[in-house]
This record gives sequence, structure tokens and C-alpha cells, in this order.
Amino acid sequence: MHEAEGTLYIRQEDGTGWNRHIRQPDRARRHHWYYLEGLVHSELPAQGYIEVIAADEREQVGLLEEPTVLIWDNIVASRDSIMRKVDELLCPIYLESSGQLDIFFYEFSSGQLVAVSDGSYFPDIKGASAAWIIESRCKTQWIRGSILTPGPLDELSAYRSELTGLLAITITFKILACCLPQPRHAIIGCDGEAALQ
Repeated sequence: MHEAEGTLYIRQEDGTGWNRHIRQPDRARRHHWYYLEGLVHSELPAQGYIEVIAADEREQVGLLEEPTVLIWDNIVASRDSIMRKVDELLCPIYLESSGQLDIFFYEFSSGQLVAVSDGSYFPDIKGASAAWIIESRCKTQWIRGSILTPGPLDELSAYRSELTGLLAITITFKILACCLPQPRHAIIGCDGEAALQ
């Protein structure tokens, strides 16, 4: 659903694209049963949910409210739960942690964890990625991973990769904050001062 355009996209039966349905002018939460010919999108982000019902021998689509379960829900303070949520939200190409995270959890809550990221750009192949690590001061417990830098190929850069690494750290901190006492501060470093600013 694209709320700004008042548009609803429904996946085609063969799964190759999406058809665009426009909102009925006199029905705030209904869309026309037909779709605009030729306007097909191969990939669209999912926003909310849809419900298709039969009425008057035509399909009508009613919009449902956003789900009550949010992406930050259902996280518990366990290694497996946190790693699953990091993997779900970041889709990293590499992700691992130490076997135990008890010291890690304590130092997160007391603001003692250290997080470092580094971004890379490879002009020969027009590729970019970022790596990050969050670890305890004793360096025995950690979460670390790497992620491809998102964006069009002609917009990839080392700077964008630096921001991607910082984003990965921020999201991991957000996941930890959902199930642990939140710290007042954390130590974050990367080799791009402008990205940190």
C-alpha cells in the first residue's frame, strides 16, 4: 500500500509483478476492483496488510490496520533471540556472536560496550560493504557481522558504507534496548569522522 498516492498494489497470480489499484473517490478505504493496465512493478516494499473479499461478483479490497505486533516486539534477553532479530532486520552476509553474552548484556546496560564499524567501496566491481563489531571491554564477548551497502550502483561509495556500518550498530543497539535496561551512552567508532558526525 502506498498511502501518499492512495494506491494499493496486488501481486499478480504468476508472481512476476504487481498491479496498481486506485482508491475510489467516494470510499476512503476502498479501491477499484480493476487495475490500471500495463502498470506493473516487479518489486515493491510491503506496507501493512490487505484483505480481499468477494462482493457483487467482483473483487473489492479492504485495507486492514497496521499489525499490533511491531518489528521490535517479541525479543527476549537471550543470545538466540537477539541474533535472530538482528538477522531478520539487517539480512547480513555474515553474522556471529560469542558463545556467551552475559558480560556483554551487563556492559550494554551500564554503557561500557565498545562498537566499531568500517565501510569499504570497491570501484572495480562497483560494490560496497560494511563490517561492524560490538564487544565487551574484556574482548571475550561480542556480536559482529558484515552487510552489503544498499543503494543504486552509481551511488555506492565508501561514505555510504560507513553510514551502513553505523546503521547496523544502531539497529543492534535498538534490539538490545528492547529487552535490557538502556544505557545512557555507548562508545562508537569508525574511520569516517564525517559519518560519525
